[in-house]
Amino acid sequence: MRLTAKLVRVAALVAAAATGAAGCSSTSSGGCGDIPPPTTVTITSAQACQMIEETGVQTGSYGPTCRQVCPSSQPGCTLPASYVSQAQALNPGAGASPSDDGGLLALTCPTSPATMTVTCTSGGCTGRLTEGYGAPEGAERLTNMAYLEAVSVHAFERLERELGAHGAPPSLLREAQRARRDEVRHTAMTARLARERGGSPRLPEAPAPFRARTLLEMAIENAVEGCVRETYGAVQGLVEAQISRDRGIRRAMKSIAADECRHAELAWAVHAWAMPRLSESGRLQVERAMKDAIAEIAARDPRTASLLFS
Repeated sequence: MRLTAKLVRVAALVAAAATGAAGCSSTSSGGCGDIPPPTTVTITSAQACQMIEETGVQTGSYGPTCRQVCPSSQPGCTLPASYVSQAQALNPGAGASPSDDGGLLALTCPTSPATMTVTCTSGGCTGRLTEGYGAPEGAERLTNMAYLEAVSVHAFERLERELGAHGAPPSLLREAQRARRDEVRHTAMTARLARERGGSPRLPEAPAPFRARTLLEMAIENAVEGCVRETYGAVQGLVEAQISRDRGIRRAMKSIAADECRHAELAWAVHAWAMPRLSESGRLQVERAMKDAIAEIAARDPRTASLLFS
């Protein structure tokens, strides 16, 4: 639990600074603090292909091409699910044989549509995204939180199954199962908070049947969504539990943040187990994805990113 102790220290420093930079104020209308709501841009099929070659066949992209087409404050992209489904069908073994130099994946990309719309995001307050789900598109923070917590239920269910498929130790599977139960509770809590404050939570649709992805694909998602985003999200929750002016939100975030600290611990434990089992080029891809995700956070919250990831 050494990571949890660090998260608590960082949250105390951020809260003491009284800036609210890492936390979500109870009066925010955007994603978190002054983070803007998602925007959309039109890209070509060649740009979409470049995105999936940089970060793998998944709905979320955080690579260089995404940062080129989206505003600097929103360096995350959500590709259309239909395009990603086509790419998955064309590349059933994507990620299994990464390039020797750790560079772009060698993928076959769909040639249609010629153009498509992607959603540019800055990330949410809490939650763990997984393949097939993008960031919430609404502007109301508590409804976004409920959506993200619900997606996290599916994310941890997938993580548990994939850990089992790749022969992970039972302790990691048990923690993933426990995290899934936590997220069911978090979804109910945040949805209730949203409704009590006039929101209308929109929960995600049930996922399509899971396929066991390659170890590399799983490791990249865990590194980005767990080691980086959930670790940062745990600090956000700890800060809000201290500084929110809304008593109900403070109480809820105290419970949620404690669980998110454990989820961050799990993410780093999965990372430590998976990395030695990847090729050198695979490890480079995971490290590059983590750096990109950290850079995204640092662009909007440099102080907290520095305290957490330096």
